[in-house]
Amino acid sequence: MNDGDVPGPPADDAAPIWYAAYGADLLWDCMERHLTGGTLVDDAEPLPGCSDPRPPRDERALLIPHRLYFAGRARHWSAGAEAFIDPQTDPEATTFGRAWRVSRAQLIDLVREKNGRPTLAVDVDALLAAGELQLTRKTPYGHLIRLADLDDVPVVACCSARPFRPAVAKPPAHAYLGTMIAGLRETFNLGSQGVRSYLKDLPGIAGHFSGNAIERIHAETGAVEDG
Repeated sequence: MNDGDVPGPPADDAAPIWYAAYGADLLWDCMERHLTGGTLVDDAEPLPGCSDPRPPRDERALLIPHRLYFAGRARHWSAGAEAFIDPQTDPEATTFGRAWRVSRAQLIDLVREKNGRPTLAVDVDALLAAGELQLTRKTPYGHLIRLADLDDVPVVACCSARPFRPAVAKPPAHAYLGTMIAGLRETFNLGSQGVRSYLKDLPGIAGHFSGNAIERIHAETGAVEDG
């Protein structure tokens, strides 16, 4: 697979929607596992997959005007925190994201999967009308927000139901960060210096991963720098 390619037949596009991914979900291999099911790393809780496991119809690089941070416990990664965006728009913040064009049924399954609740009620129409929807405060991604439309199709992101506080920041596991870095390269073609600049001051990274450590992880993902 070439960087950025999404293989296979399109998902049902009768009611399309863009799922705005960030963190490890930037990487196609990770997103594919969310759709088809399975484990992301050894000894981690498996992903159940979607009832419709077919790949997205399209994908786009996306800049999200919300603050990125790391918190909680990534149960599908066996250890460490995972990425979140603050539910409040921040004109000074830019999170590198990737929009995956899926069906509404797939979006609902993805939201349930992110929250570990296979029967969680997700009213997409209410979300699109109000611009946000609080599902629950008891799960990691219990709040949905609508971002700016892309090609006249709605864009939806998952985030925590609670606004960001510095005290919640925790470092991600090496495997999670490596997958995210591979996704940044795949989606935005970021080199080691670009990845270092983007990540080094983020809550959960600062004080836990030095700039040199970030560059080493970038190299471990198989990146080859130009020149």
